[in-house]
Amino acid sequence: MQRARGFTIVELLVVISIILLLVAILLPSIERSQYQANLTKCAANLRQLGVGVMGYASDNLTFYPARPSLNKPTSLKNGGNDYRPALRDYVPFNALQCPLSPDRVDFDKANAVQVEANYGLWWSWRYNDGGGFVERGMYKLNDVFTFRGEKFDVLAGDWDAMQLTYGHSETSHIACGGDTTHQAWTWVNYAWGGTTYTFSRWNNWAGTKRKPIDENFLFNDGGVRMYGHVSWDHAEVPEMKNTPVFRDVTVWSTWLPQ
Repeated sequence: MQRARGFTIVELLVVISIILLLVAILLPSIERSQYQANLTKCAANLRQLGVGVMGYASDNLTFYPARPSLNKPTSLKNGGNDYRPALRDYVPFNALQCPLSPDRVDFDKANAVQVEANYGLWWSWRYNDGGGFVERGMYKLNDVFTFRGEKFDVLAGDWDAMQLTYGHSETSHIACGGDTTHQAWTWVNYAWGGTTYTFSRWNNWAGTKRKPIDENFLFNDGGVRMYGHVSWDHAEVPEMKNTPVFRDVTVWSTWLPQ
């Protein structure tokens, strides 16, 4: 009776090598597909956010939900100022969670003193230096906000803040193709500096300029636009102009499309 012949060690090693080679070839394509799917979901979040905020304005004499100008654009709660109640009937809070940010955060139930969304929320925000100089903000449908003569009609967008002096950055998205200098930064009720914080974003504190990232922005007409491979100085996107993030313009700033 003839015995069945099994695989030799060499044949098994050849098969395993072929499988590993195929995985190495296919894995980047799979990862890229997942990244593109999340980038598309990020844009869908912003569209949903736009529908909600504009719905609020339609029900409130065309005014957007109020937010004090001295706050950071990502702020959902700042001490006793909680802006979430005005949004609850109009915006699903999972739309404030960018799928490309490091971790999921329950923005609806977060009870830290400072709660920050994954996106910059520019409606009802304006530059205020705390000393009497106040720029024009977006308070009603079709408004724009201004900074140093430049006009912006961005309602919300991916967070991309930079401290140019030291090369630090905070972003919603990790750099295109990955970036070892970008680190996940998530605080949930984390105590620091006498207060508590809840947020999730990528940061680069390595002292080097961040690598290019993809960014989505929601405009006041409800449209969402994606800008691909945007470098730290935004040189390839001339329609993006610098605007501050905090009251002190020299500390942190960002760029927004016009």
